[in-house]
Amino acid sequence: MKPFVEGRHEAQAGVFSRFDMVVQNAVAEGARGIIAMPFKSDWGPVKEFVELTAFSDAKEIFGEGQTARLLRVAFWGNPLAVKAYRIASSKLAKAKLALDTIEIEALYAGTRGNKFQITIRPTLADPAKKELILTEDALQLESIIFGSISELIEIANDSAYIRVKKTGEEMPVDASGQALTGGHSGEDVTTTEYSEFLNALAAEYANRFVLDGVKDEAIKQMCIQYEKEQRQTGKLIKFDTGGMDALTIDYYGVTNIKQWAKKDGIKYEPEEVAVYASAAAASCPLNESLAQKVTPFDEVQKLDNVALNKAIKEGNLCFIQEGRTVKFSTPVNTMTTIKNLDSVITLDPEADVDAVIRTLQKIKIIEAADYIFEAQDKLFQKPISKANTEARRLATAQEMKDKLLAPLAAQEVIEGGSYSCYPNPDYHGPEPKKNTHKDEQYYITAFTLIDAAEKIYNQNKAS
Repeated sequence: MKPFVEGRHEAQAGVFSRFDMVVQNAVAEGARGIIAMPFKSDWGPVKEFVELTAFSDAKEIFGEGQTARLLRVAFWGNPLAVKAYRIASSKLAKAKLALDTIEIEALYAGTRGNKFQITIRPTLADPAKKELILTEDALQLESIIFGSISELIEIANDSAYIRVKKTGEEMPVDASGQALTGGHSGEDVTTTEYSEFLNALAAEYANRFVLDGVKDEAIKQMCIQYEKEQRQTGKLIKFDTGGMDALTIDYYGVTNIKQWAKKDGIKYEPEEVAVYASAAAASCPLNESLAQKVTPFDEVQKLDNVALNKAIKEGNLCFIQEGRTVKFSTPVNTMTTIKNLDSVITLDPEADVDAVIRTLQKIKIIEAADYIFEAQDKLFQKPISKANTEARRLATAQEMKDKLLAPLAAQEVIEGGSYSCYPNPDYHGPEPKKNTHKDEQYYITAFTLIDAAEKIYNQNKAS
């Protein structure tokens, strides 16, 4: 869905929408779950997205070397999926072993392949055949029985660890524990590799994206700029980071973590805690908030009440600690002013600016708004290429109410009785005030988003 700009008649077919904020000061302060993340590892596919639904899959495919270990942290947040993207520099190389008539190569580039050892020996059952044994750190990974090089190559093509190439005609000579060498993980990445990740992400669907603990300010700033550009083109994704000055970011699509945290004695920097927070925010039900949700951490950087209140007001997502339990505090993004509002969200002339800021600061509100935007995009696609009649416009509006708004009201994402969808009378009324082309349809969808209770006030009266 692309932003709708009043008065502009688009050349391309499609759905164009915007979110008009008409929040008044009486409005209370303001499950999907797919995140995307680049990372470095010693094994696995490179420069392509691999959709993971469990950490066990992540460990099997990529291992836990380098920042691939943060995939475990991502799954603490219980996301529906993690779109994992391994990055690497041009030094990336596969480990290899050349024998007399074959060359054995690790399936993936990286230093893990340097741990592989090859043994080739005759089989006891049939001396005409040989057995190739692949081990890693003295653990046998695979055994291949073969009677010819062609058979070895064919069987090895299904291996999860190696590939074999033919360099001669004879059966390979026996070998004992010979190691593959030359593997390089290409871990010396720069802004270039992260830029490649962002370019690839533009073609992927995800609710949020996060870096792999990166501290480089230039890379973070590049991601913030990318985030803003993507939202203005209609790609409703959010970016989670850490260790930055939230006041300088000041954007509703970016969340910043201020504190480090620990789990089982292992310290995670704010940039690494952001991996967990990203997954948790993406997977949180739309009718709930992250406020007071228990995290897997058992210690967090302490902030006194004054510092905590200041950090939250500056747009940081913070945590509190009660005993050995670490919880989310007020879940806000970095928006503190309206100076960085974009074409996706516009202000009604009557809107209360402070109330708008309080509302758009809430992670829950942005998640719900994005969900509605994306669902509208699918529903409004249906009348495209159909006859542009009043009956069809009314049917489209009714379907929006029946299939999207009513279920959201039932699930307490929007207020029941607050929603409606109808053709915009300024364009389609009996006396339209604005010009419309014969191939255009205009709608108004109205609803009131429900925030979650995050602050409970009680007054006791004892007698």
